[in-house]
Amino acid sequence: MSLISLAQKNNLPEHQLMDTETLAWIINNKPNFVNKKTFLNLSKDEISLIKKYTPSPDWFLSVNRLNSIHGIRHLIRVAIYTLKLHKNINLIIAAILHDIRRINDKTDPKHGERAALWFMNNISKITKKFKISLNKDDIKKIYDMILYHDIQFNDINSDIFYYINILKTADALDRYCQPKLKWWVSDNYLKLKTSKEMKIFSFNLVVKSEKLATKGFDNVKSVFCALNNNYEH
Repeated sequence: MSLISLAQKNNLPEHQLMDTETLAWIINNKPNFVNKKTFLNLSKDEISLIKKYTPSPDWFLSVNRLNSIHGIRHLIRVAIYTLKLHKNINLIIAAILHDIRRINDKTDPKHGERAALWFMNNISKITKKFKISLNKDDIKKIYDMILYHDIQFNDINSDIFYYINILKTADALDRYCQPKLKWWVSDNYLKLKTSKEMKIFSFNLVVKSEKLATKGFDNVKSVFCALNNNYEH
């Protein structure tokens, strides 16, 4: 049964995989402003940067998580939105790891805390994979961004509040893959407002990459192929 059908019955499963019926529903319910084309895109250097920070499949809590709506495609897209909102390597790393230890595709309380702890316990593995070095300040900032990305604003106590807002916003921009309109990105719940151009970009990147994935494309390839012409369905 499709995600959209299950959502209407309030019976979504723990692990949620995109399907063609749900994808068709998403396209049919696109916001009015998405009818306009946008030429917001990534340069070759930006694409190479995001590819460098693609997570390893074995970093996820289980193989069930790889293909889900919070799996690798989601993490790469959120890293892309983060890059377009503010080019900062620590932010990109936080974006690519923020859902890495999810148990399920529902609210999953404390999944940010689990991901942040996993990050702290796997610094050497991460720096080796990404071919980078991280100082104590970098590590603290990345940890805080991952930890607080799923916590209510009033409960956040961090000196990098601005960067946490960017990650929260980038995460919200990918909610166009969710099977209920009320779960889609809304400026009412964000401190950082996004332009229509950014929303058009994210909606179309979700649609095209998810379409390629349902056709059998590899998770990583589906996102980067979608970037070639993200504003066409």
